Amino acid sequence: MFGGALSLPNFIIDRLCATLLPVKYEAKGNRFPLIAITMITVQVILTALGVVAYINEKISDFQQTIIFTSFCVFSAVVFSILPIMTRRIDEQYRREHSSVSLRYQSTENLRVARLLNILMVLYATFYISETGLYYIYYYFVKDYLLNKIFMSTYIMSIAAEIFVSIMVTTCSHPKLRSALPQMQRKTKVSTPCGRNVVSTDGRVLSFSADEEQKIYFDSYSMMWRK
Repeated sequence: MFGGALSLPNFIIDRLCATLLPVKYEAKGNRFPLIAITMITVQVILTALGVVAYINEKISDFQQTIIFTSFCVFSAVVFSILPIMTRRIDEQYRREHSSVSLRYQSTENLRVARLLNILMVLYATFYISETGLYYIYYYFVKDYLLNKIFMSTYIMSIAAEIFVSIMVTTCSHPKLRSALPQMQRKTKVSTPCGRNVVSTDGRVLSFSADEEQKIYFDSYSMMWRK
């Protein structure tokens, strides 16, 4: 749990830098990721120190729970505010007609902020349930069979948390979501043009909705490569 709780400040620092300093964030990301490596190294060191302190009984379960709960509450507050702040920054960039790369980055920041908001709600829910199960089977349940049942439920809740987090992240990405097996049969509806526009030499100049969408994204991709 030490590693999971200490990853929350890393997410907060990373998202605040990406939201408030997008130009510097992108420039630093294209070079050697010194900030990211530093944060991960600090997280690993603090996790190791926390595990050693817990094994040597320097920190109790109650103190550990207070630390984790503080991280969880603080992160939940930050990630609930982050989408609102990111949306306002994105609207400001659009009003000021900022560069395409800056508006693209702000749009990506908004998408990530919404995703992290959902993941934080899931993390808080699973954290509360897992902490409750841990205290029940470790301190209150003395019967051997019930103890094993609660311990198994605790382990399964951790596995469910990992699975749900992966699925939410996967479904939030259009390309990854389209690669998932479809559980329901979908019917593609193609709406023909109500009125064809024909040139003087007889060529049809109007397009269907799918064709217009393809042309739009192809031209946008070409503009982005330039």
